[in-house]
Amino acid sequence: YQYIGKYPRGPWPLPFIGNYLDFDFKAQYRSFTKIGKSQASIYTLFTPAPYVQITDFKLIKEAYVENGDVFVDRPTNLVIQEAFAFGHNAG
Repeated sequence: YQYIGKYPRGPWPLPFIGNYLDFDFKAQYRSFTKIGKSQASIYTLFTPAPYVQITDFKLIKEAYVENGDVFVDRPTNLVIQEAFAFGHNAG
């Protein structure tokens, strides 16, 4: 958490667990919708590793289409992959 200032603002994380208390694991879309409305169109969630969420279509297009090379070879976390994705590399 020492580098929290280099990421976009988001809900304040707790030590060791990050923003897990903000999640509804049975309906994750509700959690992301709630957090997205209270934050700007780009924010950071700590799980406890930082993950940047982009919710605005124009920002998504700019990030992945116009600046796609920046997002190649993103690190993966197997625990987070199993908790939040429905398949291998599914988002």
